[in-house]
Amino acid sequence: MVKWIGYLLILAACFGISEQAVKRLKDRRETLKKLKVWLSHFRGKVLYENATLEEALRESAAKAGAECAPFFLAVAEALEERSGMRLSEIWEKKSEYLRKSTALSGEELGEINRFGAGLGELDVKVQERAILRYDDELTVALNGVTGELEKKERLYRSLGVLAGCFIIIVLW
Repeated sequence: MVKWIGYLLILAACFGISEQAVKRLKDRRETLKKLKVWLSHFRGKVLYENATLEEALRESAAKAGAECAPFFLAVAEALEERSGMRLSEIWEKKSEYLRKSTALSGEELGEINRFGAGLGELDVKVQERAILRYDDELTVALNGVTGELEKKERLYRSLGVLAGCFIIIVLW
């Protein structure tokens, strides 16, 4: 009886690991969706309300969700301090918040840093192009993650169950 309970626990653990992989993909998709909403709000503040970057970052941070908001608030605070660092340097330094608190991939974090480098320009047209380019990148990333989730969700769950069965057979 105890042996069968152990086998059941092994199967449940392997399935749980596969569920974590699925959850990570879903979290990544949700973060990208929130970033897209944030970018839309941020674009309105910068391009149409003529807000400074600090104001736009601070006011639009809430739209980014709990995982990303501290990043945007930290960048806004650092910009207000005027420590002599350029926006791109501050942006890249503070992006550690996103690396630690989100499920974004390294490529997606790199895109965020490239976006921050484009925002550091004084010309409004360059900033507008950076915002539009990042919006396109977010759309591509979101579509990619959605497609990846559709393909891999069943695969991860099946592999979890199969791995559990394999371990049970090996231990038998």
